[in-house]
Amino acid sequence: MKTLFWKTIAALLIFGAMQLLFAPILTWAGVEFYDTLGLTTILSGVITCIVIHFGLGMIQWHECFRAEHIGWHDSIHCTIGVCAAIFCMNALTEKLELPDLMSDYYDGMFHNAYCIIAVAIVGPICEELVFREGIQGLLQRNGVGTWTAILCSAACFGLIHGNPSQIPFAFILGIIFSLIYYKTKSILIPCILHVFNNSLIMFLYMIMGKDVDLEQVVGGSLMLWILIVACALLSVITMWHFLPSKVKEQPGESCLQDRTTLSGFK
Repeated sequence: MKTLFWKTIAALLIFGAMQLLFAPILTWAGVEFYDTLGLTTILSGVITCIVIHFGLGMIQWHECFRAEHIGWHDSIHCTIGVCAAIFCMNALTEKLELPDLMSDYYDGMFHNAYCIIAVAIVGPICEELVFREGIQGLLQRNGVGTWTAILCSAACFGLIHGNPSQIPFAFILGIIFSLIYYKTKSILIPCILHVFNNSLIMFLYMIMGKDVDLEQVVGGSLMLWILIVACALLSVITMWHFLPSKVKEQPGESCLQDRTTLSGFK
């Protein structure tokens, strides 16, 4: 158990260290600020995945993108659930007025090619490899309780964002992605939905700006709260059969301990 704990801590430290390493190097080399942000995210994510795979054995490359346990029923349910959660969490972030430490940088980031690639594609995929396949997968493959692994992965995913307006949103979304990963035994759908989430937020920002008021868009505070509650319920309902108690397992086995023989995922 101590080994699992230290591997989890090591993965987080490597993830953070890679960002601290590349940012000053690229800045010293004279790379433009937003190019540095994008390239740092890309390089740190890719190298972290390589290091924790070869150095810590946390990623099963040959297994984690397999799709044979994914059915259309699951795909539709989790897509609806994630879309509802995205609206709900963004609306709650606005209502709670959580401070956004990155707000002054979004305009430059979302008009920079490296940042777009980092935020919309490379970042989400690398984060799913690190937090779902790496941390959650490592814990579950070694017999740690399902909810412990899910909450640990989601908490690390939330905290690593370091932005008060993103931490709770990332934590909830991390739980949803972890449930999908648990049931499908693959990060394929979490990767697709994570890319969709980041791309959608970036696209909406680019066409609507950072000062968009959801309350005004939907027609008032009451309507916004109704939509928040409705989307929260929709997300819970559509994600219900992804709960560990609803997934069929062999007695005494975790869904990720043997990706090839367990049934009940179609």
